[in-house]
Amino acid sequence: MNTEQQRQAKQYFDKIYSEWQKKANGEYSNEFNVIRRRNDYVMGVLSRKESVQNVLDVGCGTGALIVSIAKKHSNVNAFGVDFSEKMIETANELKHSEKCKNAQFEAVDIFSYDFQNEEYDLISCNGFIEYINFDQLHALIRLAKKRLKPEGSFVFSSRNRLMNITSFNEYTEEEINNGNLIHLIKEAIFLCQNKNIADYSGFNVIPFQDHQRIQKNSKVEVAQRFQYTPIQLIKLISDYGFTPIGICPVNIHATSSYFKKEYPEINLKISNSLQEFAESSTYLLPFSSTFSIHCLK
Repeated sequence: MNTEQQRQAKQYFDKIYSEWQKKANGEYSNEFNVIRRRNDYVMGVLSRKESVQNVLDVGCGTGALIVSIAKKHSNVNAFGVDFSEKMIETANELKHSEKCKNAQFEAVDIFSYDFQNEEYDLISCNGFIEYINFDQLHALIRLAKKRLKPEGSFVFSSRNRLMNITSFNEYTEEEINNGNLIHLIKEAIFLCQNKNIADYSGFNVIPFQDHQRIQKNSKVEVAQRFQYTPIQLIKLISDYGFTPIGICPVNIHATSSYFKKEYPEINLKISNSLQEFAESSTYLLPFSSTFSIHCLK
């Protein structure tokens, strides 16, 4: 592991791999299945591509996405990598139970892995960038640019910093104290009024969070987990020559976090209902806890 952040993340995921698998399988019926919904977005992107031979999933966890791809597309070589050995062990168990010969998994650090000359039609990266620092984020984008075939798809997700506007908790207070809340609101207004993703590059975004920022009051045992706004990442990916063509809010909150804690079943029904409109509704982005972006090389 290159950083303390990555060391903590590996230790955490080696600890909760079984719980992660249950979440991916939807075994927690009173929780919104973020893992499955983000995977669904990747599957949708894949289904719209004309020809696919090789797929790479970075931070594949317990392998749900790769196995789904391998089962649905028997002619696709589906490769998943994760730095947690426990996650990969579980992924291989899933692969064997589902008899997916075209699915492969490996426990590696993506930043030191030798890809040789391998190229991919699609690279996905869900629930990963929050556990790496800003230099590694740039390295990940460069890796995707190098390893994708022409017109290849890069699909990745992020925790949504815009959610801090309406979470009405310590995250909101932090944005107020740092003087960033008004600018976050301006980005939310812009997203609600502009559905054309090509227009986003003209918006003036706030800087990334402090690279030494420590996560507060989190169940996740990793001290540093970063959030990004949609346009921050759209502009960053565009700077590397990618063309963003889609963005999808995931886990949409129509109520406060306090209502969610008191009435989880009602909140879940609302979130699942709103998710059906997600891909065509950028005005739901300010209310989603995470989002996925699709861009082309």
